[in-house]
Amino acid sequence: PSELAIKAIKESSHKGAYYPDLLVNRLKSMIAERHKLSTENITISAGSTQALSYLAQVKSRENPIATTQLTWDSHLGYAENIGGTIVRVDNDDNLEINLKAIEAISKNNISSVSIVNPNNPTGLLLNADELRQSIINMSQHTLVIMDEAYNEITEQPEENSMIDLVRDGHNVAVSRTFSKIYGLAGERIGYIIAQ
Repeated sequence: PSELAIKAIKESSHKGAYYPDLLVNRLKSMIAERHKLSTENITISAGSTQALSYLAQVKSRENPIATTQLTWDSHLGYAENIGGTIVRVDNDDNLEINLKAIEAISKNNISSVSIVNPNNPTGLLLNADELRQSIINMSQHTLVIMDEAYNEITEQPEENSMIDLVRDGHNVAVSRTFSKIYGLAGERIGYIIAQ
């Protein structure tokens, strides 16, 4: 973390006896302002994994969740542990996410689609325009969950983000974390932006 972040962590440690509600609301306001959304669109969690895990457990009770074969999927394990079904679509020969195949099955009683972009572990980034159109199509049938944990390390993070789809009212949830770009993995700060 930056020196300023370490200084803030040290100073805030003196307030460790207090519940963090005030700070969480302040953080939600800052995130909402940054992305031109309402605080009602923001959920703060202990890292993005916590919120993604809860969301996966809830959605897997409705119907299966679709994702790609080669991806970060720890949160989906929680859904499987409670009896949820995960439908995995094979990656293309070049290891890219096969959007057309995921889009095709999204219409078949799928509760949600989970996509990590840039993908982990491949590091491959989907074309933003193709991804955006595919998400718009899928979100007419199901919730599309975009994990953007690595978005800020792309060359064009604003263009690669799908947060604008939330602003436009689509059935999309975008997760973010402070651990990758800000080096705060141990502080466990993440959030989801959604309707």
